[in-house]
Amino acid sequence: MEQPGFGSRSLVPARAPSTSPRRVMELSYFCSRAFLAQKSFRDYRQMRYKIVQTRSTTTTMVFVVVVVVVVVAVVAVVVVVFVVVVVVVVAVLLSLLSWLLLLLSWWLLLLLLIVVVVVVCCRRCRRRRCRCRRRRCCCVVVAVVVVVVVVVVVSVVVGVPSTHLNML
Repeated sequence: MEQPGFGSRSLVPARAPSTSPRRVMELSYFCSRAFLAQKSFRDYRQMRYKIVQTRSTTTTMVFVVVVVVVVVAVVAVVVVVFVVVVVVVVAVLLSLLSWLLLLLSWWLLLLLLIVVVVVVCCRRCRRRRCRCRRRRCCCVVVAVVVVVVVVVVVSVVVGVPSTHLNML
């Protein structure tokens, strides 16, 4: 059986310790070393836990920051694409609207010219001052001829592009 003391595995001696100064010094040294070893192991465990916890927190924070940056980038790209699409669609619609208004204005102008020529010509026909030798009124033919002459003169004088005339 082992003797309790410095070399023993048990911290509690089986009998009362000796009171010799050397034995007291040995026991105090042993106890202080055991205490320091236990304390340092506890401190090591706590420090290790803090390191792991800090790494975990850091990893989580990095993950959150990366997710936020990716979400913000995706939202920014979607907003930019949406704005570009809206601007392009509005520009195309405004361009089509301007062409439509131009075409409509030309058609309205020509229609008004035809109506004026027909009304003036038909008044002459009713008053029997028509220059036509036929019995029926030739005002529509006269109106079309007048409109063609006016369109050609206006396009030459004002310089209306040929695309506008092609649309007519």
